[in-house]
Amino acid sequence: MRAVATVLLAIAVSAGAGGSPAGRAEAAPREWATGGVQPIGQPIAVGGTVVGFVLRDKHVYARGMDPADGSLRWEREVTSSKQAGGIELLPQRVGDAVTFLEPQPRRGVWWARAVVVDAATGQVRQSSPAALFRTTPHTCFGDRAVCVMAQLTAGQKMTAYRLDLVTGDFSTYTRNTVPTTARYLGAHGLIDLGGRPAVEEIGVLRDGVVRWHRPLADAFPAGFSTDWGWNWTLYEKHGVYAGSVFGHGVRAGTTLDRDLHADSGSAGLDEKTGAVLWHEVGTVVGCAGQVPLRDEAVRCRVHGREHIVRAPLSFTVKDLDVVLEGFDPRTGRTTWSVPMGASEQLGGLVNRAAVAGAHAIVARHGDGGPRLIDLTGGTVTTPTGGSAFWCLTQAGFDFYEATDQPLEGPLRFRRVGDNVATACDADGSPVASGSPSPDAWQAVGAVAAGYAVVGTATGYRGMAVPAGAYRGGGRR
Repeated sequence: MRAVATVLLAIAVSAGAGGSPAGRAEAAPREWATGGVQPIGQPIAVGGTVVGFVLRDKHVYARGMDPADGSLRWEREVTSSKQAGGIELLPQRVGDAVTFLEPQPRRGVWWARAVVVDAATGQVRQSSPAALFRTTPHTCFGDRAVCVMAQLTAGQKMTAYRLDLVTGDFSTYTRNTVPTTARYLGAHGLIDLGGRPAVEEIGVLRDGVVRWHRPLADAFPAGFSTDWGWNWTLYEKHGVYAGSVFGHGVRAGTTLDRDLHADSGSAGLDEKTGAVLWHEVGTVVGCAGQVPLRDEAVRCRVHGREHIVRAPLSFTVKDLDVVLEGFDPRTGRTTWSVPMGASEQLGGLVNRAAVAGAHAIVARHGDGGPRLIDLTGGTVTTPTGGSAFWCLTQAGFDFYEATDQPLEGPLRFRRVGDNVATACDADGSPVASGSPSPDAWQAVGAVAAGYAVVGTATGYRGMAVPAGAYRGGGRR
């Protein structure tokens, strides 16, 4: 179904009450919005097109859009295949193309092919045979191929393959043994090599080679495991993987009790060698996603006790205390700190901090009041009344795997996506009017052809942005 673009505000002033004179093209909208689809995260910019994943009729689709008005250019169905449920389902850029997994329903549940699709037209340039995939396709070998871990037959060992972007050849490529239990940790080649119950290891897999690997226990206390959660970021400028892994806690039946300080830990690993540069207990890099500007070197130092009931799901925390910190990814040294008290927002109990700009968030202090925090130096101010920001929530959704095979029961699977945005005030309440700053638009969404495009819970919004004014990273 093609979404209908609604113009909110035009750049140019109309030439008289009768509209534009005959023969004059209408001005592009300054802001626009579309509905009728449910984004499961933020889009990416690929050339002059923005590409996002949407949920519709219980299935997921890749959607190519014109950034100037949100109109649909193409659409193709997407699957997660056999990726772990906690891995975000996101489009991946490959030059001027995009790659993802496309379902092959005639083969059955989870069967897919890796496709490389022209971002402007949606036409398939290259594709793999049908397979079961453990990872989403990603660029490799100097952008000359996309790489995946897959099984061509149900009984085959999970194997690393590359799809050549020129020839279309789909062949094995790894020169190291990668265990079938290996999984990506979502940060530029960082993988969990498995090894349980003996020695859990992490490492980096690039272009078919495990560049390095080391026991997780070199950087984290005994009992810590990615099985209990992880959060890693590659700070490319510093050449460091910095991230957090968590402890087991105390489990009894359907309940889990965690000491937030003792069961949280962070470490910095050298990107090239895997050397442990620093490690500590009691902090969480990125505040476990509660600070949604992923390129910012921030962490939360946490104390308190968390009680989780899994059926039905509920969270309670006692004696919560959070300090938001900036840190040097190379040394782990704290560069600034902001005490936030019993901030349930930064503690992960409520929605994520709002994005105010390229390097700024609005987060609620434990006293309930909002704080505007500049993440470059930790400067704290009070948000101006009437201002709008982007409030972000991670998309969680059910979708139905495509299959032509007769099977018993519903083929429903629970997945997570990226953040979806809502324009909000400093207290986190949705706003009916007003718009976040251009910097905030660009920090959250994709920027292409002079527009920033943001995925919301009910569709997409676009805004014309000034060229060259943005100071942050964005999703160009």
